[in-house]
Amino acid sequence: MTTGIGAAGQVYLVGSLGSRFVKIGYSRNPEKRLWFLQVGSPVELSLLATFEGGPDLEAQLHRYFGAHNVRG
Repeated sequence: MTTGIGAAGQVYLVGSLGSRFVKIGYSRNPEKRLWFLQVGSPVELSLLATFEGGPDLEAQLHRYFGAHNVRG
């Protein structure tokens, strides 16, 4: 599901092995965003998937999974 970084950016999924939590976000550079997220995390994070898209797709995913939102 991973594709090249487009001009519009990408929606990404970040998580860690053994965790049921997944972060949905949007960035023009998901790998750099992962690095910044990792700085503040005590567990190793991984980029699980990226999708071509922008803030609209990110918002759709947040709404779809909204009932499972834990924090943020």
